[in-house]
Order: sequence, then C-alpha cells, then structure tokens
Amino acid sequence: MTDEELMLAVSKGDQSAYQTLVSQHLNAISHYAFRLLGNRKDTEDICQEVFLKLWTNASKWQPEKAKLTTWLHRITHNLCIDYLRKHGRTQTSDTLDIGAAEHLLETPQSDEQNQS
Repeated sequence: MTDEELMLAVSKGDQSAYQTLVSQHLNAISHYAFRLLGNRKDTEDICQEVFLKLWTNASKWQPEKAKLTTWLHRITHNLCIDYLRKHGRTQTSDTLDIGAAEHLLETPQSDEQNQS
C-alpha cells in the first residue's frame, strides 16, 4: 500500500495501517528529531507526539500539497522547536539559522581579515 492509501485507512481508524506507517517512518523521524534535540529521551518523547498527531490528524493531511515524509518532518521540526523554546534550550549547531548561514556566505572577507 502507498502512504496515501495507508493514511486514508488511518483516517478511518485502521490500527494496522497506523502500525505500518510508524514502522516505515519512525527511523527517519527519530534521526531528524535527535539531530535537533541532541538526546535520546527528548527524541523519544517528540516521536510519540509526532505519531500521535499522525493518528489524530490523518484526515487533515493533503497529499496534493506535501508528501507524507515532508508532512511528518514538518510536524517533527515544529514540535522540536516548541520543545526547545519551552525548556529554554538553544538550537544545536546542526540547526544553524539558514538566514545567518546565507549571510555568512554573502559577506566576503579577505584571508587577512579572517586571520585577525
């Protein structure tokens, strides 16, 4: 079954389809959350929330707007950022603000300036 077919089944309460989706996507979501959070306990908590949201919001997913993997990664990202804000932690180096990184790339400096 495709992700779309499985999500349709989940939206109708099919626990077997839900288990299949969790099995297929848990590893990728766990790795992504761990990169953002940096520890296993927080990662496990976030993953539980992600897949709870999948179960409760399956009917809201719109396959024509985003692939399921994209949707799950966006949920994961948002939950991780909320968690970090709530617990007063800063982002890890892996999640450097893209705008800040682009700014660094746009600001040419000579080797002489970089060494001082």
